[in-house]
Amino acid sequence: MKHLYLLLALSLAVALAFLLGGELLFLLIAALGAALLVVALLRQNEFAAALGFILLVLSAALHVWKGGQAVLSLSSVCASLSAWDVTSYILLLRRVGVPANSRLSQRRLLRLGAVLACGWGLGGLALLLKLSLGFGLLLGLALFVVLSLSISMMYLRRGDGAAH
Repeated sequence: MKHLYLLLALSLAVALAFLLGGELLFLLIAALGAALLVVALLRQNEFAAALGFILLVLSAALHVWKGGQAVLSLSSVCASLSAWDVTSYILLLRRVGVPANSRLSQRRLLRLGAVLACGWGLGGLALLLKLSLGFGLLLGLALFVVLSLSISMMYLRRGDGAAH
């Protein structure tokens, strides 16, 4: 279980480090999000973990909106996703009362790594391509991405629960 806490600390540190060059307010929002993830672990509160993740992503979005480097914000969002997923996994293990099985954790982390690599790769590709798209199409694409991530996370969680 120590390796999960180490990965969580590393993910939060990376998420915050990529936002250091931005405005202090955005860094404070991200720090509040990171603190909520820690509080979620202490209080075993999934809602606090989700709120912390939202604040970390919001901070990265504000960073780009104010002219920050998009690739740094993309990396921060990926690290935030990693921190949120590891927090949720630790909470799941505590709720079920199962000690961290190294094989089970390894499978979870491999899938998380694949999702992060694909997400960062597709995000990087999107940053490289300069297309002029209408607002409606962009809104549809954003909805598609959010639904896809939600479905994939539900699939990953269901797959982890079936492996017990």
